[in-house]
This record gives sequence, structure tokens and C-alpha cells, in this order.
Amino acid sequence: MPLPLIIFQDKSFLKLEYLILDENTEILYGPLLAELLRKLKGIGFATSHPKSDVFFENFQNIEILCVFSAPWKELIVHNHRGSSSTEIHEVETLPCVKVLCLSDMPELIHLGKENSQPRGRVFPNLEFLGLEKCSRLENLASTLISFRNLTTFTIRDCHGLQYLIPYSVAKNLQQLKNLEVESCERMVEIVASNGDDTENEITFSCLQDLKLCDLPSLQGFCTGNCIFKVPSLPSKNLIVEKCQLIELNISPDGLLQSDPRPETLQIAEETDDARMLSDSKENDRDQTDQLMIADSNVDVTIARLSAKKESSSFGWSVKVFRLCAIACLCVIFLFLLFFLLKEEISAWRVDWKAL
Repeated sequence: MPLPLIIFQDKSFLKLEYLILDENTEILYGPLLAELLRKLKGIGFATSHPKSDVFFENFQNIEILCVFSAPWKELIVHNHRGSSSTEIHEVETLPCVKVLCLSDMPELIHLGKENSQPRGRVFPNLEFLGLEKCSRLENLASTLISFRNLTTFTIRDCHGLQYLIPYSVAKNLQQLKNLEVESCERMVEIVASNGDDTENEITFSCLQDLKLCDLPSLQGFCTGNCIFKVPSLPSKNLIVEKCQLIELNISPDGLLQSDPRPETLQIAEETDDARMLSDSKENDRDQTDQLMIADSNVDVTIARLSAKKESSSFGWSVKVFRLCAIACLCVIFLFLLFFLLKEEISAWRVDWKAL
């Protein structure tokens, strides 16, 4: 059973500056709680409530905002209708929030829909942005968050992201000092290339730490023709681990260079060689099969010709045998005829002599 958050009538309770509520705590709303929230500087909570704007409407003075667990698909819900069908609820700007942490939010798809907040950005002065275990998160681009003052950006276990930020957002990270991306299985690039933008150079003048770890699909910092300068980033603070496809280096003039790993190229070459060898073997096999078929056809042809020749010879033999048999029969017939007419012939000879 969730435990209710009991607000005592003692006004000293309202002097709290930081409050953490776990998922077993039920938040009871009322005037005293609203006053408490308005005076807090930092809050961390987990909730099963389906709407985020219920929490954010009283966070005008909050500097640190951490959500440990929530079923939200959007961090900011815009144009949410209240109890009346004509009442439109909008989240007000939270100018004091400098630290925003989101963790264990498996339903979160995006931070907020583009161009859906008429009053402008909800987090205009954000300095620290951390996301962890938001597996369905598709992109971080949002008009609700200003990245101009961001100094630290960390993200872990967000497997739905194919890139961290678009090129248009990366141009605004002029204050970024620390960037850490870890365990994002589908991430192909850190900055998504923009083929329509004529500018192709970004300088992260304040970047001092860059860590990319366990990104098996990463093909480069940016797969497009973008140039990234990191004049303040020491080589020792550039950490690339478990990124099997690429290597990152800093050139002497401060350019961030991403190249395919040599073993990856070797594997690719071996794969190509194996494919070529396989194709060659397949061609040889096809040629052998064709030769065998041709040989078989020749053998069949020779056999047919031989059979035809033998058949022809046999035909002639039969004809000769028939002729011989007929000749023999004729001889026998003549012999019998002569034997039967022998006495008559003798009588004819005697009569002939008597005459």
C-alpha cells in the first residue's frame, strides 16, 4: 500500500529545500503542499500518475528536478484539457530548473512535441541533462528545452536513439563541457548530419571531457561531411570504449576525427575477399556444370548416332539375310521341281531318241 505524504501544520516543515519521494509514497494535493513545492529547490520523485503537468505546475522555484520512474510518453504534455472541455492547460516556463534527470521511464518517446508550446521553452536555462533507461526515446530535439546553457550531457541505456542530437541543436552547445554517451545499442552517430545546411563546421570550444562507451552500432561522431573542432579537449580526456566500428582521435590542430578501426577494415576486406572467392568458386562450379552438361550432351549425341548406325547396319543385315533366304528357297524349289520331273524328262528323252 502506498504511504500518504502527510503535511504537518507546523510551518517549519515549509522550510524544506530538498525532497525525495519514492514510488511507495502517495502525494496528497492541497494548499499547504502547493506552498511547500513553491519553496523547494530540489525534488526527486517516482510516480504512476499518467500526466506530468500535475507536478510541474508548482515547480516555479525548483532548480533540481529528478524523475526516477513514471509512465509518461511525453515529459511535457501540452494543450492538456482540464475538467472543462474548453479549458486548455499549458505548462508554464520553469526558468530556475538547471538540473534535469530522467531515469527508468520505459514509455517515454520524446521530451515534448515540436512547436506546441506557445509561451516558449519550458526549460530555458538548463545546465545539466541526464537520461537513463528510457528505452523507447526516439529523439531529444524539442523546442521546449534550450541547449545554449547546457554544460553537462549524459545519456545511458537509451536503446531507441539512432543519434543523440541533430546538427541544428549541436550548433547551440557552445557551453558544453562534459559529454557522456553509454550503452545505446542502436546509436549510429552522435550528431545527425544535415545535408541541407550549407555550414559544415561546429566548434565545441568548452568541451573538456568526452566519453563514448559500449556503442556497438556507432559509425562516427557524424557520418556526414561535418567538421568538429574541440580546442579545449585533451587527448587523455577522450575515452572511446567498446565501440567496435570506429576510432576517435584529436588532430594537432584540434579537429575531432573519426575513422573506421583497422580490424574493422581488415574484417571488411576479408569479407570482400571471401565473397569474391565464393563468387569465383560459384562461377567455376557453374562452368564445370556447363561442361559436364555439354559432355553429357555430346555423349548422348554419340550414343544416338552409334545407335542409329547400329540400327542402320542391322537393317542392312536383315535385308541381306532375307535375300539369301529367298535365294535358298528358290534353289530348293528348283531342286524339288527337277526331282519330280526327272522320270518324265527321261521318258521324253527315250521318245525323242526313238524318233
